[in-house]
Amino acid sequence: MNVTLPSDQLEWLEAQVAAGRFGSVDEALVVAIADLKAMRDDDLAWAKPYVDQASFDCGRRRFVRQGFFGATRCAAGAASLAMTRLVVTADAEADTSSILDYLEREGSPRIAENYGRRFRAAIVRFVDLPETGPLRPALGQNVRVAIVFSYVLIYEYVPQDYTVTLLRVLHGRRNITRELLKPNPL
Repeated sequence: MNVTLPSDQLEWLEAQVAAGRFGSVDEALVVAIADLKAMRDDDLAWAKPYVDQASFDCGRRRFVRQGFFGATRCAAGAASLAMTRLVVTADAEADTSSILDYLEREGSPRIAENYGRRFRAAIVRFVDLPETGPLRPALGQNVRVAIVFSYVLIYEYVPQDYTVTLLRVLHGRRNITRELLKPNPL
């Protein structure tokens, strides 16, 4: 199959390959199509009523004014029947902001909004059911992950104090190590 792209898109893809983000233009297209399919085949549809109710409870003005994680904390608190507390590290907040800005700039606002909704739904899920994410002992004793293709939300659940800490939100292609989970100095 041959695909003809506008020159600006082809230049952008070639720059991504040159930067090492992809092995080839073909690989970049495969990843892009997989991401689009994943957005359309959202496996978190079950969480939509929770997120909708939390959005309603928070109120639109408060939702927008608080930013991504302020709204997510409100959504998680409204949706969760458990008393689990959500803590978001500065790194996780910066990761998410950077990812959504990138998706809006390089993709479209619609794609960024879709990922924002999917991130929120994953957060609501692991606040509500914190032990459902698979353990990742190589990253830490209580470290677990949630997947929003092609990103990995890395969180720590401490059952003794019912606290979920969102540590990082990283692209799944990264080599994720304990070093990446250490807080960045200011």
